[in-house]
Amino acid sequence: MSKYFSKRVHLSLIASLFWACSLVGSETRTEFSVTQSWISEADLDQGGELGVDQTDLEVGVDWSLGRGSNLGLSIGASFQDYDFGQAGSADFVAPWGDVVNYSIGLGWRRPIGDDGVLFIAPSMEIARGKGADWSKSFTFGTILSYGYRVSETLTIGVGAGVFTGLEETSAFPVLLVDWQINDNWRVGNPFRPGPAGPAGLEMVYSPNTDWEVALGGGWRSNRFRLDEDGTNPDGIGEIEGIPVFLRLTWMASESVSIDLYAGQFISGEITVENRKGKKIGSDDLDSTPVAALSISSRF
Repeated sequence: MSKYFSKRVHLSLIASLFWACSLVGSETRTEFSVTQSWISEADLDQGGELGVDQTDLEVGVDWSLGRGSNLGLSIGASFQDYDFGQAGSADFVAPWGDVVNYSIGLGWRRPIGDDGVLFIAPSMEIARGKGADWSKSFTFGTILSYGYRVSETLTIGVGAGVFTGLEETSAFPVLLVDWQINDNWRVGNPFRPGPAGPAGLEMVYSPNTDWEVALGGGWRSNRFRLDEDGTNPDGIGEIEGIPVFLRLTWMASESVSIDLYAGQFISGEITVENRKGKKIGSDDLDSTPVAALSISSRF
């Protein structure tokens, strides 16, 4: 799966599209989630350390348009605190600190025949470090995909997206999977709020309607504009890697669920670019523990 896919496709937007698939006899559905994630301090290969605390807020609403069509709206905010420890190389002496992401997306779903469905999902994001120029922190794009119900237990979606912003323009493929193997086991993209994201897969075991246990992983990347008055004015920072996780979910009620994650963040890398998007430095992160707690309410 494309690296760029994970940068631009927000969990709330993809989840909204799949909520639309499952809406039955309800004209509107709303979901709100708050997630706290931690990446433990990891050693940088060139010296120094990096740890990340992150808080995510997401809200999504789906409206039935009749005849199987739906319109979804998702709004998200992410607040990240990057803690660079002892100084390492000159490029990575605390190149950034606090970072915020704000996103908004629309998702439109229309049935095609008896088993197909068309998705169109434009979105916009602001990703900026403290002191960054707001006007230079935007990313825009659209995803177009087609889902097909192969059987009562298997749905597959394919498509593509194009996004531009932060000195990049990229097109990427989209692959979505929802496979109910039997009453207790399923395989799919990790849509639930947490440290992974939809650019991945998880195997889920449901012993009953109240509990889920999942093992999975996905690619995560965050790219953002840097302080306009910093040591790298209007530059770009990026962190990426693979969270491998174990998830425990408790359906506390029909409308409230709690997710607990524990795992490892592997293949991590941080990159610094200048204001024109030219790479000026990078460093690898050692494997390090990752954890998250998420509370969701749906009504």
